[in-house]
Amino acid sequence: MTTQQKKEMAALVQKQIESLWAQLEQLLRQQAEKKNEDATVQPDKKEEKKDDTNTAGTIDIYV
Repeated sequence: MTTQQKKEMAALVQKQIESLWAQLEQLLRQQAEKKNEDATVQPDKKEEKKDDTNTAGTIDIYV
């Protein structure tokens, strides 16, 4: 597997992680609505960490 292929695979995995995170947030909102709780979900703590460190949700792949 070439370095470029590894980079492309890492980018694809990162997109999948982000997609799954969005699905999780949606499911949590739906669950809150079913429980007749406040439908707003807590702010995304992952984003705060991502802004501070710029490494949240990343995967290190060594070539």
